[in-house]
Amino acid sequence: MLRRELVLATLPGLALLPFAPARAEERPRVRVFRDPGCECCRGWVRHMEQAGFDVHLEERPRTDPVRRTSGAPPELMGCHMALYDRFAFEGHVPVAAIRRFLAQPGSWRGLAVPGMPVGSPGMEVDGVSPQTYDILRYDAAGRWELFNKAKGSELL
Repeated sequence: MLRRELVLATLPGLALLPFAPARAEERPRVRVFRDPGCECCRGWVRHMEQAGFDVHLEERPRTDPVRRTSGAPPELMGCHMALYDRFAFEGHVPVAAIRRFLAQPGSWRGLAVPGMPVGSPGMEVDGVSPQTYDILRYDAAGRWELFNKAKGSELL
């Protein structure tokens, strides 16, 4: 097979990799800020790592100063915040929603899952069915709207 034919044959598969790094050994790096006492945040970090992210976890007794930089309205803030590139993700946002958002962010600043919905990534409880919950997108001016609904880690 000619090199050109090989490259063209692999192009359709590349569309399935929204976070395709510049080099194969690189993984998208995410900074996560959390309170040291919050254990559910570790579950969300595992969710991100299993999806191929390189997560740098920063524990701070006061996350408010850093979290204000996310642009999220206070009523949308979750128990942890992640930064990726110029975007922020508040709370237990599923990877599927992050990938969908990053494919076409428009002027939006980030996503948020307020509260701690049972069954969301990091909030799984053995024997308990996951809740259906809202994933909201917000802009730097504090405006927000429904982005998607989810149940567990799956988008609806």
